[in-house]
Amino acid sequence: MIKEYDDTLVVKLSDFGLVKIPDSTLTTVNTEFKGYFNDPALVVEGFNTYGIVHETYALTRVIYFVMTGKTNT
Repeated sequence: MIKEYDDTLVVKLSDFGLVKIPDSTLTTVNTEFKGYFNDPALVVEGFNTYGIVHETYALTRVIYFVMTGKTNT
């Protein structure tokens, strides 16, 4: 995502770190919930129910911030 700040183009990249490879030993579905842009429903539902709706939640929060500069909290 690219946004202009004070006549300078700034590129913003995000890695939510939520997608888990089931057979990987590097990640687990029991990962501790951290991060500002994570869907709060994950605290209740758990990462084992993680799906595209949770990824979309985080992505829309980031896009909103990039476009407006606000976190809407």
